[in-house]
Amino acid sequence: MKNVVFKFGGASIKDADAIKNVASIVLQQQPKLVVVSAIAKTTNAFENLVNQHIKSESISEQLKKIHHFHSEIINSLFDGEENEATENLNKIIQYCEQYLAHNKETDYDEVYDQIIPAGELLSSKILGSYLQSLNVNLTWLDARKILRTNNRFRKAEPKIDESKTNLNSSCNENSIHLIQGFIGGTDQNLMTTIGREGSDYSAALFASFLDADELVVWKDVDGVLNADPRYFNDPELIPSLNYKEAIELSYYGATIIHPKTIQPLAQKNIPLSVRSFQNTDNKGTTINNSGKIAPSTSIYIYKPNQLLITLESEDLSFFGEDKMQQIYHHLFEHKLEVNLVQNSAVNCSICVDNDPQKTESLIESLSSDYKLLYNEHLELLTVRQYQEQLLEGLIQKKEIVIEQKTRSTVKLLLKSKTA
Repeated sequence: MKNVVFKFGGASIKDADAIKNVASIVLQQQPKLVVVSAIAKTTNAFENLVNQHIKSESISEQLKKIHHFHSEIINSLFDGEENEATENLNKIIQYCEQYLAHNKETDYDEVYDQIIPAGELLSSKILGSYLQSLNVNLTWLDARKILRTNNRFRKAEPKIDESKTNLNSSCNENSIHLIQGFIGGTDQNLMTTIGREGSDYSAALFASFLDADELVVWKDVDGVLNADPRYFNDPELIPSLNYKEAIELSYYGATIIHPKTIQPLAQKNIPLSVRSFQNTDNKGTTINNSGKIAPSTSIYIYKPNQLLITLESEDLSFFGEDKMQQIYHHLFEHKLEVNLVQNSAVNCSICVDNDPQKTESLIESLSSDYKLLYNEHLELLTVRQYQEQLLEGLIQKKEIVIEQKTRSTVKLLLKSKTA
Protein backbone atom coordinates (compact mmCIF):
# COMPACT_ATOMS: atom_id res chain seq x y z
CA MET A 1 0.00 0.00 0.00
CA LYS A 2 1.13 3.56 -0.67
CA ASN A 3 1.44 5.70 2.45
CA VAL A 4 -1.25 8.02 1.13
CA VAL A 5 -4.59 9.06 2.63
CA PHE A 6 -7.64 9.55 0.39
CA LYS A 7 -10.73 11.46 1.48
CA PHE A 8 -14.03 11.15 -0.41
CA GLY A 9 -16.90 13.53 0.28
CA GLY A 10 -20.63 12.92 0.05
CA ALA A 11 -20.92 13.96 -3.60
CA SER A 12 -18.38 11.31 -4.63
CA ILE A 13 -20.58 8.50 -3.25
CA LYS A 14 -24.00 9.96 -3.99
CA ASP A 15 -25.35 6.79 -5.66
CA ALA A 16 -24.34 3.28 -6.71
CA ASP A 17 -22.49 4.39 -9.86
CA ALA A 18 -20.55 6.98 -7.86
CA ILE A 19 -19.56 4.34 -5.28
CA LYS A 20 -18.35 2.08 -8.10
CA ASN A 21 -16.24 4.98 -9.39
CA VAL A 22 -14.70 5.53 -5.94
CA ALA A 23 -13.97 1.81 -5.71
CA SER A 24 -12.15 1.91 -9.06
CA ILE A 25 -9.99 4.82 -7.86
CA VAL A 26 -9.14 2.96 -4.66
CA LEU A 27 -8.36 -0.27 -6.53
CA GLN A 28 -6.13 1.50 -9.03
CA GLN A 29 -4.19 3.68 -6.61
CA GLN A 30 -4.07 1.52 -3.43
CA PRO A 31 -4.00 4.16 -0.66
CA LYS A 32 -3.22 3.17 2.90
CA LEU A 33 -6.29 4.87 4.36
CA VAL A 34 -9.62 5.97 2.89
CA VAL A 35 -11.70 8.52 4.81
CA VAL A 36 -15.34 8.81 3.80
CA SER A 37 -18.19 11.24 4.49
CA ALA A 38 -21.89 10.45 4.64
CA ILE A 39 -23.60 9.90 1.30
CA ALA A 40 -24.77 13.16 -0.29
CA LYS A 41 -27.63 14.88 1.60
CA THR A 42 -27.70 12.16 4.27
CA THR A 43 -26.46 14.50 7.01
CA ASN A 44 -29.32 16.87 6.18
CA ALA A 45 -31.75 13.96 6.35
CA PHE A 46 -30.54 12.97 9.81
CA GLU A 47 -30.62 16.63 10.91
CA ASN A 48 -34.30 16.70 9.91
CA LEU A 49 -34.81 13.56 11.98
CA VAL A 50 -33.24 15.18 15.05
CA ASN A 51 -35.30 18.35 14.57
CA GLN A 52 -38.52 16.35 14.32
CA HIS A 53 -37.64 14.51 17.53
CA ILE A 54 -36.85 17.75 19.38
CA LYS A 55 -40.23 19.13 18.28
CA SER A 56 -41.94 15.93 19.49
CA GLU A 57 -43.04 15.12 15.95
CA SER A 58 -43.28 11.63 14.47
CA ILE A 59 -39.96 10.38 13.09
CA SER A 60 -41.18 7.17 11.45
CA GLU A 61 -41.59 8.56 7.92
CA GLN A 62 -38.19 10.25 7.98
CA LEU A 63 -36.53 7.03 9.13
CA LYS A 64 -38.29 5.14 6.33
CA LYS A 65 -36.99 7.66 3.78
CA ILE A 66 -33.42 7.31 5.03
CA HIS A 67 -33.69 3.51 5.03
CA HIS A 68 -35.20 3.42 1.54
CA PHE A 69 -32.56 5.78 0.10
CA HIS A 70 -29.68 3.64 1.33
CA SER A 71 -31.45 0.38 0.53
CA GLU A 72 -31.85 1.43 -3.11
CA ILE A 73 -28.11 2.09 -3.38
CA ILE A 74 -27.28 -1.26 -1.76
CA ASN A 75 -29.63 -3.16 -4.10
CA SER A 76 -28.02 -1.48 -7.11
CA LEU A 77 -24.52 -2.37 -5.91
CA PHE A 78 -25.23 -6.01 -5.06
CA ASP A 79 -28.05 -6.80 -7.53
CA GLY A 80 -30.28 -7.93 -4.68
CA GLU A 81 -27.81 -10.58 -3.46
CA GLU A 82 -27.25 -11.15 0.25
CA ASN A 83 -24.72 -8.73 1.70
CA GLU A 84 -23.49 -7.30 4.99
CA ALA A 85 -24.44 -3.74 4.00
CA THR A 86 -28.17 -4.50 4.31
CA GLU A 87 -27.68 -6.04 7.74
CA ASN A 88 -25.70 -3.00 8.90
CA LEU A 89 -28.29 -0.61 7.47
CA ASN A 90 -31.04 -2.31 9.47
CA LYS A 91 -28.96 -2.22 12.66
CA ILE A 92 -28.10 1.47 12.34
CA ILE A 93 -31.69 2.52 11.58
CA GLN A 94 -32.89 0.41 14.51
CA TYR A 95 -30.35 2.12 16.77
CA CYS A 96 -31.62 5.58 15.74
CA GLU A 97 -35.22 4.57 16.33
CA GLN A 98 -34.53 3.09 19.77
CA TYR A 99 -32.25 5.92 20.92
CA LEU A 100 -34.80 8.59 20.06
CA ALA A 101 -37.65 6.57 21.55
CA HIS A 102 -35.92 6.29 24.93
CA ASN A 103 -33.89 9.52 24.94
CA LYS A 104 -34.41 11.78 27.95
CA GLU A 105 -31.62 14.23 27.04
CA THR A 106 -32.82 17.74 26.18
CA ASP A 107 -29.50 19.23 25.05
CA TYR A 108 -29.83 19.59 21.29
CA ASP A 109 -26.11 19.27 20.57
CA GLU A 110 -25.75 16.02 22.51
CA VAL A 111 -28.80 14.45 20.84
CA TYR A 112 -27.46 15.65 17.48
CA ASP A 113 -24.15 13.88 17.99
CA GLN A 114 -25.78 10.60 18.98
CA ILE A 115 -27.69 10.49 15.66
CA ILE A 116 -25.78 12.36 12.94
CA PRO A 117 -22.74 9.99 12.86
CA ALA A 118 -25.10 7.30 11.56
CA GLY A 119 -24.59 8.84 8.10
CA GLU A 120 -20.84 8.17 8.10
CA LEU A 121 -21.30 4.73 9.59
CA LEU A 122 -23.75 3.83 6.82
CA SER A 123 -21.59 5.13 3.97
CA SER A 124 -18.45 3.40 5.25
CA LYS A 125 -20.29 0.10 5.76
CA ILE A 126 -21.77 0.25 2.25
CA LEU A 127 -18.50 1.21 0.55
CA GLY A 128 -16.61 -1.32 2.67
CA SER A 129 -18.96 -4.16 1.77
CA TYR A 130 -18.70 -3.29 -1.92
CA LEU A 131 -14.88 -3.17 -1.84
CA GLN A 132 -14.79 -6.53 -0.09
CA SER A 133 -17.08 -7.97 -2.77
CA LEU A 134 -14.31 -7.02 -5.22
CA ASN A 135 -11.84 -9.05 -3.12
CA VAL A 136 -10.07 -6.00 -1.74
CA ASN A 137 -8.03 -6.73 1.40
CA LEU A 138 -9.86 -4.17 3.52
CA THR A 139 -9.82 -3.28 7.20
CA TRP A 140 -12.84 -1.29 8.42
CA LEU A 141 -11.98 1.08 11.27
CA ASP A 142 -14.38 2.70 13.73
CA ALA A 143 -13.61 6.43 14.06
CA ARG A 144 -15.57 6.52 17.32
CA LYS A 145 -12.83 4.39 18.88
CA ILE A 146 -9.92 5.87 16.92
CA LEU A 147 -10.53 9.64 17.13
CA ARG A 148 -10.96 10.32 20.83
CA THR A 149 -12.39 13.73 21.69
CA ASN A 150 -13.72 15.79 24.56
CA ASN A 151 -17.49 16.06 25.02
CA ARG A 152 -18.01 19.47 23.40
CA PHE A 153 -20.78 18.14 21.17
CA ARG A 154 -20.93 19.39 17.56
CA LYS A 155 -17.52 21.08 18.01
CA ALA A 156 -15.57 18.32 19.71
CA GLU A 157 -11.81 18.75 20.10
CA PRO A 158 -9.65 15.72 19.29
CA LYS A 159 -7.22 14.24 21.81
CA ILE A 160 -4.22 14.14 19.51
CA ASP A 161 -1.76 11.79 21.25
CA GLU A 162 -4.37 9.20 22.20
CA SER A 163 -5.94 9.26 18.75
CA LYS A 164 -2.57 8.89 17.04
CA THR A 165 -1.75 5.83 19.13
CA ASN A 166 -5.18 4.33 18.40
CA LEU A 167 -4.82 4.73 14.62
CA ASN A 168 -1.27 3.43 14.33
CA SER A 169 -2.02 0.39 16.48
CA SER A 170 -5.07 -0.40 14.29
CA CYS A 171 -3.29 -0.30 10.92
CA ASN A 172 -1.37 -3.13 9.29
CA GLU A 173 1.02 -3.27 6.35
CA ASN A 174 -0.94 -5.22 3.76
CA SER A 175 -4.44 -3.78 3.97
CA ILE A 176 -6.38 -0.80 2.70
CA HIS A 177 -8.07 0.82 5.68
CA LEU A 178 -11.48 2.50 5.60
CA ILE A 179 -12.63 4.97 8.26
CA GLN A 180 -15.29 7.63 8.76
CA GLY A 181 -14.55 11.35 8.74
CA PHE A 182 -16.24 14.01 10.88
CA ILE A 183 -17.01 11.75 13.85
CA GLY A 184 -15.28 10.66 17.03
CA GLY A 185 -16.02 9.36 20.49
CA THR A 186 -15.57 10.28 24.13
CA ASP A 187 -14.09 8.21 26.95
CA GLN A 188 -17.71 7.60 28.04
CA ASN A 189 -18.42 6.04 24.60
CA LEU A 190 -20.67 8.86 23.48
CA MET A 191 -20.45 9.85 19.83
CA THR A 192 -19.19 13.29 18.84
CA THR A 193 -18.77 15.38 15.71
CA ILE A 194 -15.92 17.83 15.10
CA GLY A 195 -17.82 20.54 13.21
CA ARG A 196 -19.90 20.50 10.04
CA GLU A 197 -17.84 19.64 6.96
CA GLY A 198 -15.15 18.32 9.31
CA SER A 199 -14.26 15.20 7.30
CA ASP A 200 -11.34 17.00 5.63
CA TYR A 201 -10.01 17.87 9.08
CA SER A 202 -10.33 14.23 10.15
CA ALA A 203 -8.41 13.17 7.06
CA ALA A 204 -5.65 15.70 7.75
CA LEU A 205 -5.30 14.47 11.33
CA PHE A 206 -5.13 10.84 10.16
CA ALA A 207 -2.52 11.74 7.52
CA SER A 208 -0.47 13.46 10.21
CA PHE A 209 -0.79 10.50 12.59
CA LEU A 210 0.44 8.13 9.85
CA ASP A 211 3.23 10.47 8.63
CA ALA A 212 1.63 10.09 5.19
CA ASP A 213 3.39 11.09 2.00
CA GLU A 214 0.26 12.88 0.75
CA LEU A 215 -3.38 13.61 1.51
CA VAL A 216 -5.67 13.60 -1.52
CA VAL A 217 -9.11 15.16 -1.12
CA TRP A 218 -11.40 14.12 -3.97
CA LYS A 219 -14.01 16.72 -4.94
CA ASP A 220 -16.63 17.32 -7.62
CA VAL A 221 -14.50 20.18 -9.03
CA ASP A 222 -11.10 20.03 -10.74
CA GLY A 223 -9.27 21.50 -7.74
CA VAL A 224 -9.21 24.74 -5.80
CA LEU A 225 -10.95 27.38 -7.92
CA ASN A 226 -10.70 31.15 -7.54
CA ALA A 227 -14.50 31.29 -7.02
CA ASP A 228 -17.35 28.96 -6.12
CA PRO A 229 -19.01 27.82 -9.40
CA ARG A 230 -22.39 27.86 -7.64
CA TYR A 231 -22.22 31.65 -7.45
CA PHE A 232 -19.67 32.80 -10.07
CA ASN A 233 -19.34 32.13 -13.79
CA ASP A 234 -16.20 30.62 -15.32
CA PRO A 235 -14.02 30.20 -12.22
CA GLU A 236 -10.32 29.52 -12.80
CA LEU A 237 -8.30 26.59 -11.45
CA ILE A 238 -5.48 27.51 -9.09
CA PRO A 239 -2.72 24.93 -9.78
CA SER A 240 -0.76 25.50 -6.58
CA LEU A 241 -1.00 27.24 -3.22
CA ASN A 242 1.21 27.43 -0.18
CA TYR A 243 -0.05 26.47 3.25
CA LYS A 244 -0.38 30.06 4.45
CA GLU A 245 -2.57 31.16 1.55
CA ALA A 246 -4.73 28.05 1.91
CA ILE A 247 -5.25 28.81 5.60
CA GLU A 248 -6.22 32.38 4.73
CA LEU A 249 -8.77 31.16 2.16
CA SER A 250 -10.33 28.68 4.56
CA TYR A 251 -10.41 31.31 7.33
CA TYR A 252 -12.37 33.65 5.09
CA GLY A 253 -14.85 30.91 4.27
CA ALA A 254 -13.67 29.08 1.15
CA THR A 255 -15.76 25.91 1.29
CA ILE A 256 -13.33 23.77 -0.70
CA ILE A 257 -11.06 23.41 2.36
CA HIS A 258 -12.13 23.02 5.99
CA PRO A 259 -10.50 25.77 8.12
CA LYS A 260 -8.56 23.34 10.33
CA THR A 261 -7.36 21.04 7.57
CA ILE A 262 -4.05 22.71 6.74
CA GLN A 263 -2.37 22.98 10.15
CA PRO A 264 -1.76 19.24 10.82
CA LEU A 265 -0.34 18.89 7.29
CA ALA A 266 1.87 21.98 7.44
CA GLN A 267 3.40 20.85 10.73
CA LYS A 268 4.75 17.73 9.02
CA ASN A 269 5.11 19.18 5.51
CA ILE A 270 2.58 16.73 4.07
CA PRO A 271 1.31 17.97 0.68
CA LEU A 272 -2.44 18.23 0.08
CA SER A 273 -3.84 17.52 -3.36
CA VAL A 274 -7.38 18.58 -4.25
CA ARG A 275 -8.51 16.53 -7.24
CA SER A 276 -11.65 15.65 -9.19
CA PHE A 277 -13.15 12.19 -8.79
CA GLN A 278 -14.80 12.76 -12.18
CA ASN A 279 -11.59 13.72 -14.03
CA THR A 280 -8.95 11.57 -12.38
CA ASP A 281 -6.29 12.42 -14.99
CA ASN A 282 -6.46 16.07 -13.92
CA LYS A 283 -3.72 16.86 -11.39
CA GLY A 284 -5.90 19.45 -9.63
CA THR A 285 -4.37 21.74 -7.02
CA THR A 286 -1.31 21.03 -4.90
CA ILE A 287 -0.92 22.75 -1.53
CA ASN A 288 2.52 22.63 0.06
CA ASN A 289 5.33 24.84 1.38
CA SER A 290 6.40 26.16 -2.00
CA GLY A 291 3.13 26.65 -3.88
CA LYS A 292 2.50 30.04 -5.46
CA ILE A 293 -0.54 31.81 -6.80
CA ALA A 294 -0.28 34.25 -9.69
CA PRO A 295 -0.35 37.88 -8.41
CA SER A 296 -3.04 38.76 -10.96
CA THR A 297 -5.45 36.09 -9.74
CA SER A 298 -8.24 37.43 -7.55
CA ILE A 299 -9.99 34.94 -5.29
CA TYR A 300 -13.68 35.37 -4.44
CA ILE A 301 -15.26 33.86 -1.33
CA TYR A 302 -19.02 34.22 -0.93
CA LYS A 303 -21.02 33.38 2.19
CA PRO A 304 -24.83 33.76 2.01
CA ASN A 305 -27.29 33.77 4.92
CA GLN A 306 -25.34 36.04 7.24
CA LEU A 307 -26.59 37.62 10.46
CA LEU A 308 -25.29 40.98 11.71
CA ILE A 309 -25.70 41.65 15.42
CA THR A 310 -25.05 45.18 16.69
CA LEU A 311 -24.50 45.63 20.41
CA GLU A 312 -24.49 48.82 22.48
CA SER A 313 -23.63 49.24 26.16
CA GLU A 314 -26.57 50.09 28.38
CA ASP A 315 -24.50 52.85 30.06
CA LEU A 316 -22.65 53.98 26.90
CA SER A 317 -19.37 52.66 28.30
CA PHE A 318 -16.47 51.91 25.93
CA PHE A 319 -16.14 48.65 24.07
CA GLY A 320 -12.74 47.72 25.45
CA GLU A 321 -10.97 44.42 25.91
CA ASP A 322 -13.25 43.31 28.76
CA LYS A 323 -16.45 43.63 26.72
CA MET A 324 -14.89 42.03 23.64
CA GLN A 325 -13.70 39.12 25.78
CA GLN A 326 -17.23 38.70 27.10
CA ILE A 327 -18.73 38.75 23.61
CA TYR A 328 -16.26 36.16 22.32
CA HIS A 329 -17.04 33.98 25.33
CA HIS A 330 -20.73 34.08 24.36
CA LEU A 331 -19.79 33.07 20.81
CA PHE A 332 -17.64 30.21 22.06
CA GLU A 333 -20.42 28.94 24.31
CA HIS A 334 -22.83 28.94 21.35
CA LYS A 335 -20.26 27.35 19.01
CA LEU A 336 -20.32 30.22 16.53
CA GLU A 337 -17.39 31.78 14.73
CA VAL A 338 -17.12 35.43 13.74
CA ASN A 339 -16.96 36.17 10.03
CA LEU A 340 -16.56 39.92 10.49
CA VAL A 341 -16.34 42.30 13.46
CA GLN A 342 -16.37 46.08 13.64
CA ASN A 343 -16.63 48.30 16.67
CA SER A 344 -16.72 51.95 17.62
CA ALA A 345 -16.45 53.59 21.04
CA VAL A 346 -19.85 52.45 22.32
CA ASN A 347 -21.05 49.70 19.99
CA CYS A 348 -19.85 46.52 18.34
CA SER A 349 -21.13 44.70 15.26
CA ILE A 350 -20.46 41.00 14.69
CA CYS A 351 -21.36 38.96 11.62
CA VAL A 352 -21.95 35.19 11.89
CA ASP A 353 -23.51 32.40 9.86
CA ASN A 354 -27.24 32.46 10.60
CA ASP A 355 -27.80 29.05 12.14
CA PRO A 356 -31.15 29.40 13.98
CA GLN A 357 -30.31 26.57 16.38
CA LYS A 358 -27.42 28.69 17.66
CA THR A 359 -28.14 32.33 16.85
CA GLU A 360 -31.53 32.55 18.57
CA SER A 361 -30.05 31.57 21.93
CA LEU A 362 -27.00 33.77 21.30
CA ILE A 363 -29.22 36.81 20.79
CA GLU A 364 -31.16 35.97 23.92
CA SER A 365 -28.02 35.68 26.05
CA LEU A 366 -26.44 38.89 24.67
CA SER A 367 -29.67 40.82 25.20
CA SER A 368 -29.29 40.50 28.96
CA ASP A 369 -26.14 42.67 28.89
CA TYR A 370 -26.53 44.90 25.84
CA LYS A 371 -28.99 46.85 23.75
CA LEU A 372 -29.21 44.77 20.62
CA LEU A 373 -30.27 45.08 16.98
CA TYR A 374 -29.83 42.50 14.25
CA ASN A 375 -30.14 42.19 10.48
CA GLU A 376 -30.79 38.94 8.64
CA HIS A 377 -30.52 37.85 4.97
CA LEU A 378 -27.12 39.45 4.43
CA GLU A 379 -24.25 38.24 2.23
CA LEU A 380 -20.51 38.38 2.86
CA LEU A 381 -18.14 38.74 -0.08
CA THR A 382 -14.41 38.46 0.58
CA VAL A 383 -11.95 39.13 -2.26
CA ARG A 384 -8.27 38.25 -1.92
CA GLN A 385 -5.89 40.17 -4.19
CA TYR A 386 -8.78 42.38 -5.17
CA GLN A 387 -8.88 44.76 -8.11
CA GLU A 388 -10.99 47.89 -7.68
CA GLN A 389 -12.33 47.86 -11.21
CA LEU A 390 -13.74 44.36 -10.77
CA LEU A 391 -15.53 45.05 -7.47
CA GLU A 392 -18.15 47.35 -9.02
CA GLY A 393 -19.49 44.59 -11.23
CA LEU A 394 -19.76 42.22 -8.29
CA ILE A 395 -21.88 44.45 -6.10
CA GLN A 396 -24.47 45.74 -8.57
CA LYS A 397 -27.96 45.83 -7.03
CA LYS A 398 -26.37 45.41 -3.60
CA GLU A 399 -26.05 47.84 -0.74
CA ILE A 400 -22.82 47.82 1.26
CA VAL A 401 -23.58 47.47 4.97
CA ILE A 402 -19.95 47.20 6.12
CA GLU A 403 -16.73 47.49 4.12
CA GLN A 404 -13.29 46.51 5.40
CA LYS A 405 -10.07 46.72 3.40
CA THR A 406 -6.44 45.75 3.87
CA ARG A 407 -3.63 45.77 1.31
CA SER A 408 -4.62 42.40 -0.10
CA THR A 409 -8.19 41.73 1.04
CA VAL A 410 -11.57 43.44 0.96
CA LYS A 411 -14.61 42.21 2.93
CA LEU A 412 -18.05 43.47 1.95
CA LEU A 413 -21.16 42.77 3.95
CA LEU A 414 -24.03 43.25 1.50
CA LYS A 415 -27.79 43.30 1.34
CA SER A 416 -30.05 43.38 -1.69
CA LYS A 417 -31.41 46.79 -2.60
CA THR A 418 -35.15 47.12 -2.34
CA ALA A 419 -36.98 48.18 -5.47
